[in-house]
Amino acid sequence: MKIVKLVCSTCGKDLNTNEILIQGQETIEVIAKFNEEETLLNLSAIWGNFENISRKEIPNSTIVELFCPHCKTIIPNFWKNCISCGSPIAMFKSIGKHDTFGSVMVCRRKGCHNHKTNVTIPTDTPASP
Repeated sequence: MKIVKLVCSTCGKDLNTNEILIQGQETIEVIAKFNEEETLLNLSAIWGNFENISRKEIPNSTIVELFCPHCKTIIPNFWKNCISCGSPIAMFKSIGKHDTFGSVMVCRRKGCHNHKTNVTIPTDTPASP
């Protein structure tokens, strides 16, 4: 089971939380705005699990804007739209083991399960034997 660790690309604060769990694991907490509504949204941090918990019901197929719960800055969009549904894609900054870093791209349409990762290993990291 791979747990995704995300941080805000603006303030650098951790978006993962243990306050709300999905399948006993931490979640990724963001603010979702849609149809002039706003709610806290917790996304499963388990890669490939699309479960989420929101305080207000987000209708299926709704495109949401996502914001950092700490600094309230919008999570930036990836430069391409979703290949599955054509909606904008949110691009999160990810952190990993051994100083790896990268991004996780998630479709902003509720119900679309398109996502991908891009991980980079710093050039000054020694190669494994």
